Amino acid sequence: MPLPRLWRSETYVPELHAGFSLWKSSTLLSNTELVPAFGTKLRCVQAQDEELKAIIDVLAEKATHNNYFMKAGLLHKMVDDNELIVVLAALQRDIIKQAHERGHFSTKKTKDVIAEEFYIPKLEDKVQRQIRCCIPCIVTNRILGKK
Repeated sequence: MPLPRLWRSETYVPELHAGFSLWKSSTLLSNTELVPAFGTKLRCVQAQDEELKAIIDVLAEKATHNNYFMKAGLLHKMVDDNELIVVLAALQRDIIKQAHERGHFSTKKTKDVIAEEFYIPKLEDKVQRQIRCCIPCIVTNRILGKK
């Protein structure tokens, strides 16, 4: 189920299947066919996060601030010429977990997949922490003799 549909229902429990495609550059929030409920929900959630609210308040007075800017009512950050959606702390772990569980990728691949669409500060450290706690990866690495 694409990410925008997650916000339609508060009770959605993700089910991952082979070929599950959560992250595609042409989809998600940058898509012009954005599900209105998803955009509205994310705008509200961004505005409630204290750290992001402070940045949004500064942006109300000027167009950009430290590479942050508003687009379609959502907070973005320009990183290496890419417009990335700023993810609040409360959603970071879920996004990292879903990206990793798509194929139990390495830290680098998981980080690269997320960094195509989202801005999460200290992403690599957070991805490493998530992977260290991933039971299937721990079991697989132990069986294969990896450290």
